[in-house]
Amino acid sequence: MLSLAGEPLEFCEAEPIELGQRIQKARASLMKLTGQDFGLDLRAWHDFLITNDKWGYCWDDEHLMVFRCIEEAEANPEWQMAVASLSMK
Repeated sequence: MLSLAGEPLEFCEAEPIELGQRIQKARASLMKLTGQDFGLDLRAWHDFLITNDKWGYCWDDEHLMVFRCIEEAEANPEWQMAVASLSMK
């Protein structure tokens, strides 16, 4: 979820990648893991992972921090532009 919100995760990226690529890879990973596709809708993914917690999303309070990252991403013009660009493809 953090990568879908645009957060770089050093343990997931051997080398830095562009924001759009990070978002695409995160969506693909979530789709593979869950068998679902909520597109680039951060809140829909978050809500699904909370209500279907087979993957340990809520085992601690980290999901609360993720929601703050979602709010920041949704307000971030760079994230908005990357998502708009991906949606056009």
